[in-house]
Amino acid sequence: MNFRHELGKISPKTKNGADIYFFGCGKHFEDLRKWYRCFADICIEDYATAFIDNDVNKWGKEFYGKPVLSPDTITAENSVVVITAADYKDFSIDRQMMDKGFYWRSDLHSAYQILWVLQAWIFDNFMKLKDKHKNERCFIVGNGTSLKSEDLDMLVNEKTFAMNKVYKVFDKTLWRPSFYVVDGLALNEHWHDINKNIDCGIFTGFEYCLDAINKDPEFRLKNANYYSLFNIYTRPAEHRKPIFGEYPDMFFAGGTSAFCCFQLAVFLGFNEIYLLGMDNEYSIMISNSGEIDFSERNDHFAIEYHDKSIFKDYNRQGFAAINKDIINCAYQSAKEYADSHDIKIYNATRGGKLEIFERVNFDEIFSNQSGS
Repeated sequence: MNFRHELGKISPKTKNGADIYFFGCGKHFEDLRKWYRCFADICIEDYATAFIDNDVNKWGKEFYGKPVLSPDTITAENSVVVITAADYKDFSIDRQMMDKGFYWRSDLHSAYQILWVLQAWIFDNFMKLKDKHKNERCFIVGNGTSLKSEDLDMLVNEKTFAMNKVYKVFDKTLWRPSFYVVDGLALNEHWHDINKNIDCGIFTGFEYCLDAINKDPEFRLKNANYYSLFNIYTRPAEHRKPIFGEYPDMFFAGGTSAFCCFQLAVFLGFNEIYLLGMDNEYSIMISNSGEIDFSERNDHFAIEYHDKSIFKDYNRQGFAAINKDIINCAYQSAKEYADSHDIKIYNATRGGKLEIFERVNFDEIFSNQSGS
């Protein structure tokens, strides 16, 4: 990423070679720096002419290798200032710089605007993947108890999506996914394992990663693409039907990472989608009305799929139970979108309780292919 080039899209003076100053040598700049290092692999201080600060004790010193100056030394003639010193509701620095001739959102920007620049760059890159696999078929592999390693061996030469801790089956199969989707909880707890085990393109929520970076400044994902995930849990229960998002700047949460896989598969152009290991059965399920169903069963293909740490996060964040109404609404939303866009979704899972999609026999998919 060339930060000057991207900032120049909203700041004409930057594009024309103006000096870039960051106002503030504190936490807000530190956060911005972490975000750009993680998502764009650049150090934004490299693009700074200098830092400016109202603290006289910092003048004449260096911050990340750049001099710290008094704001009085900066003129609006050929300068762009990014404010990284104040909370969003504090406009005192904005007024200070506007009194010197700077114009808001022209050559004077907040850290939040610079975060938007980063997001725009991320989504622009993501858009390059649009319809890359147009009219191809793919498999979305769930992590239900029905998932068998011998079935995965049949998918070695197929385009496949997988999720979260699927790598726990890797020691039993030569199969590896083509695309990998990870949710916030798995990302926070196991990003080291993900980097170690996943070699394909990783897809996850931009907001998930912001949270992960704030918890661990060393957080990094290799070969990652980021979508923005709209959280439907803020809606009243009766209005929690997820919308099927067509573009990565507005994918929708659906109670399961599988819904992100659906949206991603369609975005990439796949028009024939098979589901495997999508049992749609969980040991603890809750409805929108608050009714809880409990059963003695294992939720995933591996008994050791979850460790105790993730259950602490579940309980702390109020996610101890899977919301069956939201998940089923998400699946229904995917079916409705597919039906209206000439996309076929088939459920090739062995058993389970997902009946929204047409059932097909997994073995017959390949027997029909070999016989043709």
